Amino acid sequence: MNDNKIKISDGEDAENPRTAAGVKHIQASINANKGLVEKLSTRDVDVKDIVNAEEAADGSIIFSVN
Repeated sequence: MNDNKIKISDGEDAENPRTAAGVKHIQASINANKGLVEKLSTRDVDVKDIVNAEEAADGSIIFSVN
């Protein structure tokens, strides 16, 4: 995944807030992708702070953080 395909937003902007179980599932999925974890880390994003992930119209992934 290219860095330009990753967008970070405030968790309050999420269109579809996730349940606690949903957040844990998203975080587990992200943690399973070590390359993605490294890319997020270079942008000072800790996976444990991610509360949502959505695909944007342009194909990028928007990660919402607290």
